[in-house]
Amino acid sequence: MPTSDRKQNSITEEDINEKMVSIINSNNKDSKFIGAHFETVDLSNINIDHVHGDVIDFRHAKVKEFNFSGSTFDMPITLSGCSLDHIRAKDTVFNQRLIINGIDEGEKFVFDRTTFKNNVQFENSSINGEFSSIGAFFEQKADFNRVSFLCPIYFNRSTFDDEVVFSECIFNPENKLRENESSQMQISFHSAIFKDYVRFIDGELRDRMDLRGSEIDRLSFMNTKFFEVFVGAAKIKSISWHGIPINKSGYISLSNSEIDDGFLSQPTEISDGEIIPLESSNYYRLAEATIGDISISTTTNDFSCFFFFNTKFDGFDFADYYEELAPNWSLEEYSGPHIQLVTGDRKSETRRSQNPTKTYSKARNGAQKVADRKSESMFLRKEMRSKRGRYSSVANRGEISEQIKIHYRYIVNLLYDLTCGYGENAKKAVSTSILTIVIFSLVYPSVGGVIDPSGKVISGYDNIVSEYGIYLYFSMVTFSTIGPSGYQPNGYLSQMLTGIESLTGVALSALLIFVLGRKVSK
Repeated sequence: MPTSDRKQNSITEEDINEKMVSIINSNNKDSKFIGAHFETVDLSNINIDHVHGDVIDFRHAKVKEFNFSGSTFDMPITLSGCSLDHIRAKDTVFNQRLIINGIDEGEKFVFDRTTFKNNVQFENSSINGEFSSIGAFFEQKADFNRVSFLCPIYFNRSTFDDEVVFSECIFNPENKLRENESSQMQISFHSAIFKDYVRFIDGELRDRMDLRGSEIDRLSFMNTKFFEVFVGAAKIKSISWHGIPINKSGYISLSNSEIDDGFLSQPTEISDGEIIPLESSNYYRLAEATIGDISISTTTNDFSCFFFFNTKFDGFDFADYYEELAPNWSLEEYSGPHIQLVTGDRKSETRRSQNPTKTYSKARNGAQKVADRKSESMFLRKEMRSKRGRYSSVANRGEISEQIKIHYRYIVNLLYDLTCGYGENAKKAVSTSILTIVIFSLVYPSVGGVIDPSGKVISGYDNIVSEYGIYLYFSMVTFSTIGPSGYQPNGYLSQMLTGIESLTGVALSALLIFVLGRKVSK
């Protein structure tokens, strides 16, 4: 009945809704309202408990607002091809399938605290105002196919027991919401729980996406364009990322997250219809994250697309990436002014000048866990050298006594590096010992020389070519502290030098034994 005829016959919207509920709850299987015109369909705070299993069918209906709030539906509902503005379904229970298909320019859809006990199909539609599903429960698969969201999207604190798929969906396609870089994120899954797959396939996310604090069984991005994705403080059992940043500044923040396993690929871009690798610095931001047995695919033969800062490696096997790490074994390639970290609900900045000691310490511990001795050794050196860099940067700060302590630590660290590579380089330890013996042998002629077994004093550089073998022999015996060799130091300075070389020899010999012991134990 046309709207004008309803008014002439004094038929109100309340009368129409009352009749509609009566039809749906009757034994008549005909619960179809195809092509009907309604101002409001109010099915709120009722229980549709029907056994015949027919569909509540509003295909091609023209409705300003559907109100399902507080109701329980035991029948499938289809809203395909409707012309509608609003759907309100707060605290609703859909025990059967819900199909929303072909909705053009819907205004506001609200499903807060709603329970979907069966499949949800949302396809070929566009929404301009808001899509909210805060605190909802999805017990079976949720499909979002070819949906354009020109609005904020909220799935905060929702729980997905089964798979959720966003296929060929476009989020904020005209970029209407982004007025500045600091605007609020509009695609929000904050603190959501995904107990199965969550997939984003062949879509576009043109605004910041928020997955912070979520628990995710498997997260997959396949050929999906995106702006920025924040997954801070999330727990992810498996991740598969083949995303395409919309611009070269796009990135995914996994800061403070826990990732058990998965696959992270080199970022790509589309050029002349082809997908090609994108050389993007710090595309994956893993500050303070924990990563497990993750596979990495890069085409640049380095880790430049990863930003590691205080990252914990728990099962990650560096042995698969020697080529990418060599020759510098650097995990700190970032060279820009700053990076904003989003970890949980807090934001902070980390700068390139901050010392990466903890990062290399955690990398070393991670390599040790998987028995990767080479990586453990290399990261130990990087850790110790970054400590030395920190000493250098603060050496002239504070009280004099504190400055002396820092300079002392700097010198010890430097000597430890030069003499044996922090206990990791046996060749360097041997070379240092040989070089020490040679240097002392060249100094002895200038400080009084030595006395041979016959009592003759041998000193000076006049006959250094013929006498050098004596100085070298004396230096070797002194360095090794073997004992009396028939040669004696001549004079006070020579005796002092002999004592110094003996002490140096003891220290370097002990160091060599320590290094060799570490090699054997590994």
